[in-house]
Amino acid sequence: MDRLGQLQKPPKGLKCADWETAALNSQRNSSSRSLKEILELQSISLHAPSTDARLHESRGQMHEVDQALARHKEHYANEEKQFRVKEAQLKEKEAQLQLQLNRFNKFVDTNEDKRRRAEKRAAAEREIIREKEKTIVTLKVAVEQMEAKEQKLEAGVKRCASDSGQVYAGEEGASADRLFYIRVKLLEQTASVAVRLPLCAV
Repeated sequence: MDRLGQLQKPPKGLKCADWETAALNSQRNSSSRSLKEILELQSISLHAPSTDARLHESRGQMHEVDQALARHKEHYANEEKQFRVKEAQLKEKEAQLQLQLNRFNKFVDTNEDKRRRAEKRAAAEREIIREKEKTIVTLKVAVEQMEAKEQKLEAGVKRCASDSGQVYAGEEGASADRLFYIRVKLLEQTASVAVRLPLCAV
């Protein structure tokens, strides 16, 4: 109404005919603009989706998202299940390996104890053999000394017998008995060492 009132009042400097022409042009332009705006609004309303359509589309998208999420959950659940199975298998294998390792360590310790005991026995036997060898050497020296003494005694007895025609049977018998005892002990010691020599070599 204000706009029409303004149009009805002739502006200053315009004639009446010019004013009427300007008013008609203004009304025509206003009508064309209003019609254009109405057509644009109708076009927008026709092409724009309705509220129900948008809601239906949103629900469809949410359903797709839920399905994708469910697939991911199922995939991860299967992976976790497989991981648990593999973890249990690895733990079982680890327990078996630990058991085998314990048995092996026990076997090694047992063999080590046996080896130490065998070494101790071998060392003791070697010491016994050394002592026997020393005894044999001592007995050999004693036998050699007794044999030398026996030879001297026999020579003396023969010399005395040739000089006086008498034989000292008692003294000669004692020397022979002592020499026989020494020889027997020497044979016993030698036999004992000979029996232990193969064990020492092992």
